[in-house]
Amino acid sequence: MNQILGIAWFRADQWTRLRDLSSDSDQIDELYEDWLDYAEKQVEDLRARGFDARKVDVDVDELLMWCKNKKLPVNIKTRADYVAYKLLHDAKRY
Repeated sequence: MNQILGIAWFRADQWTRLRDLSSDSDQIDELYEDWLDYAEKQVEDLRARGFDARKVDVDVDELLMWCKNKKLPVNIKTRADYVAYKLLHDAKRY
C-alpha cells in the first residue's frame, strides 16, 4: 500500500485571506498562481515517486476556527496538522 500524503489545497478566492491570517505570510507566495504552479508540480513529483498524494480542500475559515479552538496560530505546522486531521476524519467516514 502506498503512503498517503495530504497536500493542502487552497482556493483562489481565499488566498489573500490565508496570507492575512497566517503568522508566516512572508513564507507564502504572494500570488495564488505562483503557489498553484508549485503545488501542482509537487503533487506530480510525489505521485511519480509512488506516493498517494491527495489534494485536501482547505476552507480558510474552517482552518481558522480549528486553530482558534486549539489556541494555535495559523502557520505551516498547523496547516499541515489540519490537513492530517481532515484526512483522518474523512477516512473514518467510510
